[in-house]
Amino acid sequence: MGSTARSSSQWSGSAKGAASSLLHSSPQHTSVQAVSAYAESEFENPPNIFGLTGRSPVMRQLILQMQRMAPRLTLFTLEGEDGTGKTLAARALHANGSAADGPFVPCLASRFFTPSEGGGGARWSTAALEQAHRGMLFLDRVHQLSPDQQDMLADFLRWFDHQPSQASQLELGSQDGEPTPGTGLPAQVAFSSSIPLRKADPPSPFRQDVASRLYAVRFRLPALRERREDIPMLAQTLIQRFSRAYRKTVRGLGPGTIAPLLRHGWPGNVRELDQVITAACLETTSQWIRPIDLPPFSSLIPQSVPLNPGPRGTESTEEPSWNLDAVIRFHVHKVLQHTRGNKLRAAKLLGVSRSTLYRVLAAEPATFATPNHPSPTRNHGTE
Repeated sequence: MGSTARSSSQWSGSAKGAASSLLHSSPQHTSVQAVSAYAESEFENPPNIFGLTGRSPVMRQLILQMQRMAPRLTLFTLEGEDGTGKTLAARALHANGSAADGPFVPCLASRFFTPSEGGGGARWSTAALEQAHRGMLFLDRVHQLSPDQQDMLADFLRWFDHQPSQASQLELGSQDGEPTPGTGLPAQVAFSSSIPLRKADPPSPFRQDVASRLYAVRFRLPALRERREDIPMLAQTLIQRFSRAYRKTVRGLGPGTIAPLLRHGWPGNVRELDQVITAACLETTSQWIRPIDLPPFSSLIPQSVPLNPGPRGTESTEEPSWNLDAVIRFHVHKVLQHTRGNKLRAAKLLGVSRSTLYRVLAAEPATFATPNHPSPTRNHGTE
């Protein structure tokens, strides 16, 4: 009841104090000066471009760079881990650029550079080019291109570099200004990559001459762990968006809730924060998100988190899963193993209600065993 009645101005001071102390002692050693900067600028309007925002120095620099360069961009690359907002950044540059009146056409790079997509012997999708005529073509996940597709990309870049002189010819060749079949020409082409395309150790498998061309103009989107001072503001923005979309009154983060958010490693970046805030907004019965409303993510998950751990005493050699639901289920079942199947005690250790624990367990058929309650579907000793 007290947290519900607390005003947003009262809570803002509490949040700033909690953020300052937590970031000062966090294992990531984020500077307390960064939190102080956040506190001082709390009532300022942070820089914003098409919804991409942040008060941290790295985000301020990125947004100013985007605003300055957007009107003159023709070909550029967005680099950042999954969940950092590369598609949103591409849309922001499109909306603020010379092709704002044209369409924004997203396409997987691996699909665009598939000969069958183009037809007529084309080495890339002419259909996508026509859709993006006078707009922006956004080729996502260019780092996933095979060596043959990288050769196609090299040919495409050479072709595109010679197109500006042909643009007027294309327009003259069509009475209504629309491209004739097979002659679509985007005004801008954007690429995205989740990993660096140029690195020496270990050497990148990506063609370095092509990477150099793509990196001529590059925007790097920072991981959320690199801008922790933005987490309180981002969380509040996501809460407000949830409240509008679902017509449920959630005012913000309650006392103590900022602590686990600041300590978490956020391997899924802003996308993962969005998922956590949405889950907490759905869970809470208050107007403020309490620590008990947060899904039971663990601050240790940047280590190895197998989807299906092997028998006790063995290590799984599977690739770690960064899927939030998988991590939650794994952590819940580890706690159940610790409590020997006692769900009431497990819920208390997790800091959630029993109903929340039951919902997590009911979300997927059990594939983990507790010591006193072996799973009927699990064949112990084999996978």
